Formats: sequence, structure tokens, C-alpha cells
Amino acid sequence: MINIQKNQSLLEEFPDLQEANQKKFPVRIFKNKRDYAGKEKLFYSFSELITYLDAPFKLTMPKVAKFLKTKDNANAIIFGITNEYGRRKNKGEIVTRNALAIDIDKVFLNGNLKNHEQIVNKLTENFEYNFYVHTTSSSTLKKPCYRLIVPLSSSISASEYPRAIKKFVKTYIDTSLFKVDPSCEQASRIMFVPFIPSSEYREYSM
Repeated sequence: MINIQKNQSLLEEFPDLQEANQKKFPVRIFKNKRDYAGKEKLFYSFSELITYLDAPFKLTMPKVAKFLKTKDNANAIIFGITNEYGRRKNKGEIVTRNALAIDIDKVFLNGNLKNHEQIVNKLTENFEYNFYVHTTSSSTLKKPCYRLIVPLSSSISASEYPRAIKKFVKTYIDTSLFKVDPSCEQASRIMFVPFIPSSEYREYSM
């Protein structure tokens, strides 16, 4: 297994991920996809952030919004700090990111990967640091999709974020088994929080 604490080249990209749980995690939370301002919220550890994510948002559909996609009405989050204007689909609005968020859009199933637990165990088999993973709104039993969240002990800038995602995926994710959504390299991309009933599987390691 790869030990990130002993890999100097990776430490330059992801400094001491093992200690990331001890740092404070400021994030910006949005009521739904149409909320462009959002509200900053401070979590005092990655564990506290997981507690928030692990209690899935109970989605209700307002009558005026029934024409929208279901997930568009769920709470959304950016794992980092934005400027006073919030999220404008512009990386210039993002000050820093404090976690990597990686979407697995397709799993190339084989005879050894038959359920969520086996798939996630395979996905994270080289991990020796904190993570949180959950099924996304696009996930189905036949075509499972996942979001992987990895905390950083040191925040990185929006301009550094795409390179950090690419480096992490190249080093730790077997792309012959897992297809990564390239749009997750966008520092300004909002992520919908796990919500009922879509996020039927969640797993984490501390």
C-alpha cells in the first residue's frame, strides 16, 4: 500500500493528509442550485463535517419547483472559502479549497465487485488517510456512482485545485475500473449533499 506520509512528491501536493481531521473546515452551503449567495459555515473538524453529511438532507419538492430536476432542490456545498459574492460558476470567486471532491461516474464492474461495500473497498484500497464517500443522485443499483471527499490539512488555491485533482486521481484511483468525471476539477463546482432517497450508501475512514 502507498503511504502518503513517506512519499515526498505527494506531500508537496497534499501535505500530511493524516492530520487533516484536526483542522477547522470552513465551507459554503447553498439552499439549492438557484441559491448563488450561500452561507459560510465553519466545521471544527472533518469528523464534524462528516456528521453533517452523514445525516442526509430530506428532500422536499416545493410545488413551484416541480419542473426542476429533483437534485436541483437539494442543499449544495463548496468545500472551501469564497469571496463575499459567493458562488458564480467562476473560479475567481473561490479563495481556497480545503478538500478534494472527486466524482466516480462509472464503475466497470467485474465478478469481484458485486455491491457497494466491495466497490468502495476497491476504490479506497490504497488509502491511508481520511475520506468520506457516498452514492450520488445519479447512482442506480445497476450503474452505481460515487462522490469521494478527501480533506486537506493545508488549503490550496483555486488555481492549484485542478492539478491537485489530476495528481490524486493518477496516483490513487484505478481508472481502468473507475471513470472520474473531469468536471470535478473545477474549483467552483458545487456538490449536492447526500439526500434521501438517492444516497443509500455512505462510508468513511478516520
